[in-house]
Amino acid sequence: MLKAHIETEFGLKTVIVPRAMALGPAVVQGNVPTTPNFDWTLVPSTTAGGYFLVKCNATGQYLNILDSATNNGAPACQGNTPTSDNFLWKII
Repeated sequence: MLKAHIETEFGLKTVIVPRAMALGPAVVQGNVPTTPNFDWTLVPSTTAGGYFLVKCNATGQYLNILDSATNNGAPACQGNTPTSDNFLWKII
């Protein structure tokens, strides 16, 4: 497993705000990564070679695209049942 901060081209870090344990809180950006909700672990997928699950260390839930949406601007959120493709991420 790899631990990572996910950073955008603008230097902003990806974070769960607020540090919520409920399903579906939005994944947003912040610039002061001082709390555990900024910490993520990349877990290799056991079903899709080369892909990862991105686990939030603070909540134990996984980064995914809400409702498996494919449109630009679809929100990212967290969920606890990573059984569909919207939970899979690839490092490019």
